[in-house]
Amino acid sequence: RLSRAAMHMPTGPTDAAADLLASFGRVVTPPALGRFGEVLLDRPAGPVKVACLSDEELPAGTAVIVVDVTSSTLVTVTAFDEMGTGQP
Repeated sequence: RLSRAAMHMPTGPTDAAADLLASFGRVVTPPALGRFGEVLLDRPAGPVKVACLSDEELPAGTAVIVVDVTSSTLVTVTAFDEMGTGQP
């Protein structure tokens, strides 16, 4: 009975790849040029960790925004300027 109840339990909708575009997050593992890193994205359903690429050096802890989505597990990020000064 428990297995049957768990199979039919309602869940929230799964994020599609396009839903990740313009998401904010923080770098967990810094991406190097041509190598993947990891970023923790702030999503309404909770934080999501995905692989990331970047054209710039981003140290761990840097605030980022998703600028391109390759798949639901790989995004391209850039530094986010929280103060609006033009400098990340």
